[in-house]
Amino acid sequence: PNLNGDSMIISGLSLTAARDCVGLFGNPILKGVTVTDLGLPNVVLSGQAKVGTLFPHLWGVGTNTFTNVWSTGSVTGSGGYVGGLIGYAQKGNVIVSGSWSKAVVTGTDRVGGLIGQAVELEVNHLSITNSFFAGTVNTSTYGGGLVGYFGPFSAGVANLTIASSYNTGNITGSGSYVGGLLGRSQSSTGTHAVSNSYSTGAISGTSYVGGLIGLVGVGTLTMSSSYSTGNITGSNSFVGGLIGNSQGAATLTDSYATGNVTNTVTDTGGIIGKGTSVTLTNVYATGTINGAAKTGGIFGGSDFGGTYTFTDCYSTGAASGTIQIGGIVGYITRSVLNVRRSYATGNVTGTSSQVGGLVGV
Repeated sequence: PNLNGDSMIISGLSLTAARDCVGLFGNPILKGVTVTDLGLPNVVLSGQAKVGTLFPHLWGVGTNTFTNVWSTGSVTGSGGYVGGLIGYAQKGNVIVSGSWSKAVVTGTDRVGGLIGQAVELEVNHLSITNSFFAGTVNTSTYGGGLVGYFGPFSAGVANLTIASSYNTGNITGSGSYVGGLLGRSQSSTGTHAVSNSYSTGAISGTSYVGGLIGLVGVGTLTMSSSYSTGNITGSNSFVGGLIGNSQGAATLTDSYATGNVTNTVTDTGGIIGKGTSVTLTNVYATGTINGAAKTGGIFGGSDFGGTYTFTDCYSTGAASGTIQIGGIVGYITRSVLNVRRSYATGNVTGTSSQVGGLVGV
């Protein structure tokens, strides 16, 4: 089915129900859907799980396309799967372009400014381009400015594209997996591509907290010309100016973070908290990095093995913690480390041992 709103505005949509699936279209089963040029200002939606302005539960085989669709107001769930446009996307490809939300989006888990969760079965590609979120996200776990949770996928293959998109709102989690664009991706294979995208809001959670992405699952990540300027705060493990933890090979180019990064336990970095086989080129961090163990001005570190290459990278903020503290890298074990034409100018301090101007250990 196709819905061309022709710049239609549906104003003041208000639904409050003690049930799941609260939104404009409920829980339809569709064979591909196209929605264009539709605005929903001043919505007030409140339900249990699966709450979304357009689709609380999108079950659509094939390709589902959303173009020039937007919302403002408040979207609230007492459970999970809550999104400014879509609460829970299941089956098919999801293509979002030129769309946005300025809603206050609140739930317990899997909460996103645009999409709460895209999951399983035939969802093999999620693409978000030229879109943005400018509200606030409040959750316990799995919170993102664009998407709360991408995955899991039993078939393994799942591709994610975020291009020319951004978030300006604060993303607040009382638990883990919180990011300025994406809270968590869980895929055993597939690609994650982020380009020309950014976040300026403050991002906070416990573990797996990143200025752009909280956790990238196994697969490959490429990030280019992207940045975060908000302060990033964690209280446990894996906290980074751009990425909290990347479990697959990650390649970042022409990207940066300028906010302060604060964490109280382990694996804290100005760009990445912890990673596997990381390649950074022309990447920098300028904020103050205040962690505990395993803290680096660019990269907290890794004990996964692999190769770690930093070329034309720098950090200018102070890096501080307890043990294994470095101006570029906090710690690297069982790995190959290459640092080329890179430097750190901030003070590096530790209260214990293994502290270095470039590498802690």
